[in-house]
Amino acid sequence: PKEDGRTIECAWSGDALTSPFTYGFWCAQTTEEPFSYPEPEELCSAWRYGDTAAYRLPVPEAYRRWSVDMDAYAPPDCTWHQHFGTDCVKLSIEDVKGSNQLPPEKLRHTDGRTGMRGRGTNGKLGGNAYYQILVLRKTEQGDKQVLMHRLPL
Repeated sequence: PKEDGRTIECAWSGDALTSPFTYGFWCAQTTEEPFSYPEPEELCSAWRYGDTAAYRLPVPEAYRRWSVDMDAYAPPDCTWHQHFGTDCVKLSIEDVKGSNQLPPEKLRHTDGRTGMRGRGTNGKLGGNAYYQILVLRKTEQGDKQVLMHRLPL
């Protein structure tokens, strides 16, 4: 608990064993509703970002809107590269010190705090338009199949 009697809950992602570093974290004052976390053995699969090697830090629903204050919010900043996989930025001390400031409005996700910074698996920041190719077919055995492929515009 903080000096004023508030209780702060935090989520952190990084490595504390070999060479300590931080990918991201958030902290918020707890409310009457307890935060729910996956069971420890399910944590990695629950927080994994799609099919990448990156992990997001899910934000409780009550804190997702940008208008709601958090004590600190510095989620992982990850970018996926087609040929190189996922690259996540390791936070410096300067990044950690500025974690209670909101990002510029143009860098805020329209759905609020998503637990990830950067463009993720999208081609660019902001809106990403795609062609969605969908093929419906029936095999010789009578099985129905749906094939889907996504291409950027």
